[in-house]
Amino acid sequence: MRIALLVYDGMTALDAVGPYDSLSRLPEADIVTVSPDGGPVTCGGGIVIQAAAALAGVEAADVLIAPGGMASALRVVLGDSALMGWLRRIDQTSRYTCSVCSGALLLAAAGVLRNRTAATHWRAQEALAALGATPTADRVHVDGKYLTSGGVTAGIDMGLVLCGLLVGRELGEAIELSMHHAPQPPFGTGDPATALTPARRKLIEERLRN
Repeated sequence: MRIALLVYDGMTALDAVGPYDSLSRLPEADIVTVSPDGGPVTCGGGIVIQAAAALAGVEAADVLIAPGGMASALRVVLGDSALMGWLRRIDQTSRYTCSVCSGALLLAAAGVLRNRTAATHWRAQEALAALGATPTADRVHVDGKYLTSGGVTAGIDMGLVLCGLLVGRELGEAIELSMHHAPQPPFGTGDPATALTPARRKLIEERLRN
């Protein structure tokens, strides 16, 4: 089972590593990290990931995963016609096409989420709608073969949902247990529906790397 995991400069590391960690526990999984030129990429926080292949070296996959990233990085990749074409080609062969956080914008820009409902980071919902998809506040959303997830940590949950779809609930539950995935957020402010305030938005926009 070949899993193509897109990586690019400025992406959010956990968007890729989160689903990678759960899927890598499947013995039959062949996960290949794919960057535009096959070289290393520097994530938004500075972590460097060495890709295993270039876009041209991966022509088909059972699963495609597109992570999100910093706004400046997304502007670059959204304007990359070769990357958009590659996403469309891999989507034609995939059993499942997935995204984490603002990675949904990449799939939408490539045209594969048109007239579909998709999850993304709460700050990217307006941009997603402008690209022809219908945003949802779901943490993980399944629309046919398309699995999309909300911001950053939701990629872990998406990876587990995907494991369940690929190999069955029983093994999916075992993977969740093997990861000791039992989140207990210390502040309880992760859901914008209940925790978003003007002051917190200002802190995010003015004090955090975006």
